[in-house]
Amino acid sequence: MASFSKEEVSRIWLSYADISPVKRKTILDIYGSAYDFAQAFEGGMRRILPQQAYDTLNRLRDKDALTKELDTIHRLGISVITPDDPHILEIFAALSDAPAVLYTMGDQTLLSGGKRIGIVGTRKPSAYGSMMAGAIASSLSDYGATIVSGFARGIDMIAQESVVSAGGKTIAVMGCGLDTVYPPENQALYRQMLDAGGLAVSEYPPGTPPLRHHFPQRNRLISALVQGLLLIEGQWKGGGLITVNHALEQGKEVFVLPGPVNHDMYDAPHALIRDGARLVTGAEDIAADMGWGMPCHVWSPQEPLTPEQAQIMESLNDRVMSFDEIAENTGMPAASLNSNLTILELMGIIKKSAGRLYIKAKRQA
Repeated sequence: MASFSKEEVSRIWLSYADISPVKRKTILDIYGSAYDFAQAFEGGMRRILPQQAYDTLNRLRDKDALTKELDTIHRLGISVITPDDPHILEIFAALSDAPAVLYTMGDQTLLSGGKRIGIVGTRKPSAYGSMMAGAIASSLSDYGATIVSGFARGIDMIAQESVVSAGGKTIAVMGCGLDTVYPPENQALYRQMLDAGGLAVSEYPPGTPPLRHHFPQRNRLISALVQGLLLIEGQWKGGGLITVNHALEQGKEVFVLPGPVNHDMYDAPHALIRDGARLVTGAEDIAADMGWGMPCHVWSPQEPLTPEQAQIMESLNDRVMSFDEIAENTGMPAASLNSNLTILELMGIIKKSAGRLYIKAKRQA
């Protein structure tokens, strides 16, 4: 069995109770510590705990049952971080309803120091939102930033997949135990993320399924882990807006990508911009606000560009642009522009998405 202090064991024990963060905070405030609560635990707790939570904690009061769970944590390669860990004090300090513990798998050093930006948004992004999520995420990794997200379908997955593909680091904040991958189609990405030096984080112990109410709770952790948060497309009642509200409460920088005024996915983002959130059009805007200076990598194409190709690259300038916008900026005839765009795409220098939208590919060293 892994070596844990009495308080750590008690916090792990408490984490198995599927109760709200507010109720857990109330318990810890009243009893002073998880260990004192464990010592005081008795039948009367049925009055303050949901039946399932009480039954779970009562079952794990048995030493053999709890030892089995602790051995499982150790066997899976999961580490446990408590609020008194000096490396992440600032993360727990940002939360009024901090988790009992954090379970982690991967490189824990990503939680201490460094640059961390959260990227969140809708589960059903547009072609524009998808392209921008991937482009900004991979470009932020050029600045040495770790991208934090919730590993959900849509914007989360696109951002984290783009960072892994670009050779960057990402942190996935899970709404289930770290031995469960949700959504299940992200199995390969989960392993790739960890193999590439990333990190998975959860406040839920192994064996915890991805229940609906876990995801709003998880969102406060996403914002607590970052210095700034970027919203790419989101509706008023979506998880992205929940995370934004947590970020604002925690005093974090909030960045918002603008979009079409007639697209309902941008009603909330545009309202946030009107209320003072920072409008951004690319990674360089975020880096400038965070004071990060120049990116770690510079653009260096393997082959020299023709004057026309160089003009196109200068026109793009890390923004998503349509074919018509590039034509207007460069004054290039449509046939010549189309030919040069095709060549640049084949060279891997630009990317094209649905609707003939173009953006620079990741910078190369």
